[in-house]
Amino acid sequence: MLVIFDLDGTLFQTALCVINAINQLFDELNLKRIPMKAITDCIGKTTYDFLQTLLPEAIDPYSCCERFRLLEQIEVAKHGILYNGVEKMLVHLKSNGHTLFICSNGSTEYINLDRK
Repeated sequence: MLVIFDLDGTLFQTALCVINAINQLFDELNLKRIPMKAITDCIGKTTYDFLQTLLPEAIDPYSCCERFRLLEQIEVAKHGILYNGVEKMLVHLKSNGHTLFICSNGSTEYINLDRK
């Protein structure tokens, strides 16, 4: 059997890393931080769409994409964790002959980052 998982919010606890990364970006740009709910509501969008939604109109989202991705990767490496039981579940499914896939709009680099 083929089993397809979404990564963000399904296997991986995305919110903390994304909130920390966007807050760091806003600090670097000398912008007022925005509410956590506004950030978490945008999780799952492409990086460009995520930034376009959250940044003021005067700032070009394209100019911030690479910096945000780097900040996010650092946060994932430092604080990224899977939900409880995910690793055990994936090992169980794999050992029972299931083929596992991740479907995500995240980049290949993001998907392949080491997570705890």
